[in-house]
Amino acid sequence: MREVATLRSIKKEVGQRFHEGVWMVSLMIEQFRGELRWLRKRSANSNGARARSTRSTRELAWAIQVGDKSRGKPAIKGFLG
Repeated sequence: MREVATLRSIKKEVGQRFHEGVWMVSLMIEQFRGELRWLRKRSANSNGARARSTRSTRELAWAIQVGDKSRGKPAIKGFLG
């Protein structure tokens, strides 16, 4: 995940754990991980039933990870509209 590389770079540059940049990127990483856990849980509970949405859980997980670069929007916002 590119955010992990960004976090390492920020930590190396500022030399401390208690910096706003470190906190923000760490928060983003934890949010992504939480969303992916939720998606896996939803996928496991679906028992093969197709969701009403036109996009699958796998597509949503991909959108969260990479975002909608063509529109320059954040990952989850780019997926939802």
